[in-house]
Amino acid sequence: MAVTIRHVLLTVSALVGLTLPMLAFGQQCDVLEWNRSLNKQKAIDQQFNQHATAYNTLLTMYRRQIFLHQEFTQQELESFWRPDKLPLHDRMNLQIKTANTMVEHLDEYIAQLSLYSKRVKGQSREWHEMSTRCAQAKFRTNSIAADRYSTTNLELIEDILELIDKLSHLQDIYKFEAKTLVNSKPN
Repeated sequence: MAVTIRHVLLTVSALVGLTLPMLAFGQQCDVLEWNRSLNKQKAIDQQFNQHATAYNTLLTMYRRQIFLHQEFTQQELESFWRPDKLPLHDRMNLQIKTANTMVEHLDEYIAQLSLYSKRVKGQSREWHEMSTRCAQAKFRTNSIAADRYSTTNLELIEDILELIDKLSHLQDIYKFEAKTLVNSKPN
């Protein structure tokens, strides 16, 4: 729901920004700079929607995943490594490999989100500076719209950090799965 409200607010702000007469922009608050920032904002919003979709896909995969450490006791897991249960060895090794692969993918994804967060922070700062310039040029509507974009991006950063926390939590579960299965192997 927050993404939908965010999208509506940004769309309304974009319409307000685009419909302002070109003469309403001063030297420090010009239409070219505004449109450039608006295009960057649109790209940021599209990227957030892609990240949200990717997270939902990861969450679906996680929910479908059977975690052996949750399904079986430590003793049962250890019994799967007995020599007479050779077919289970392959399954256990595959589970370990899958969990480690997910940890690596989540590491990469978290790193991407961290970079994205910095980009959003830079865009927020850009909108804030534009708001200040528009206010100094006495273009109140432009200043308010730019300030709204800046604030919305700060809120987006909070959403990104929350997403990183959720991904870190998923990563911890996959790490624990791999570690538990490896530790259940006989020495």
